[in-house]
Amino acid sequence: MKPIAILFVVLVYKSINAENASCEPSEFEDGNDNCMIIEGGVLELKGESKDDFDTEKLKKITEIRHGLHVKIDDLEIFDLLPNVKRIANPNGNALHFSNHKNLKTIKFESLEQLSGKVGIYFENDKFPSFTDTEETSMNSLSKLNQVFVPKHIKCKDNFIRVFYSGQEENSEEPANFWLYIIIVACIIVLLAIILFVVQIFKCQKMLKNLDAKKTKDAEEQSSNEDPGARSPNAGRKVKSY
Repeated sequence: MKPIAILFVVLVYKSINAENASCEPSEFEDGNDNCMIIEGGVLELKGESKDDFDTEKLKKITEIRHGLHVKIDDLEIFDLLPNVKRIANPNGNALHFSNHKNLKTIKFESLEQLSGKVGIYFENDKFPSFTDTEETSMNSLSKLNQVFVPKHIKCKDNFIRVFYSGQEENSEEPANFWLYIIIVACIIVLLAIILFVVQIFKCQKMLKNLDAKKTKDAEEQSSNEDPGARSPNAGRKVKSY
């Protein structure tokens, strides 16, 4: 009976720890140092710089169940949650970044799954514009896209959405700029290959026609130089009596 009792105590202890490890965003903000799972609302990280946050507390977080909203004025690299493995929001945006002017890199070193109606939502944020010029920005999106699991499997286009002031909320469009660029580049390369192949066939046809013409000219020239070649009596045996 002792092993069963010990097992029961261990399970109870783990369940209690699991409950203690889960907390709401307000509890985390009020100073709970043991939060590993954030649930019950969106976790908001708002401030002037990364120095405003307790990085040790943030390192303990492994799961965010109702989305993350980041609004840090002086931010170029977001790397405050290195141990988060899963970020989800069944009712909205898994990630929400707003009003960043210099954000170029988004790092989640341990992230295994990103899920929600929308993967990443950028609101008046400059990050999407850097994807055309900054390799780190492109890499950030690529890594997040690899772990993104949309709420509806066929809606992978909801990975990114962008909204700017003055734009109607319901007119926001997926910001797959890098994807569009890749598609256009592939189309251009494909057309170039097709044109190249067509030119090769044309050249081959021209060469064949040229060779045929040379052969014909050579035969005609040979016939002109040997008039007896076409004589009616050529090749006949003459009988002698």
